[in-house]
Amino acid sequence: MSRTVQLLFSKTLENILAGSKGSILFITKEGKSYQVKGSIEYHKEGLLFEDMKKWNPKKHPGHAATALKVEEVYMGAEKLL
Repeated sequence: MSRTVQLLFSKTLENILAGSKGSILFITKEGKSYQVKGSIEYHKEGLLFEDMKKWNPKKHPGHAATALKVEEVYMGAEKLL
């Protein structure tokens, strides 16, 4: 991994560990949009980490796994959760 890439990932890790929030946007084939928002969890061991290791490509061994703890869900502008 290049030094530049390491620096970029270091900042991302700092943000995650500082309690940053995250979101994922889904758009259906029909054009409906759904957004899921929440806290980002960081796992270096445990069930989530072990599951990630099962499907993550061997060329990317992974040092940790992140998971979005869902706190809000929207369909367009309508809040569902």
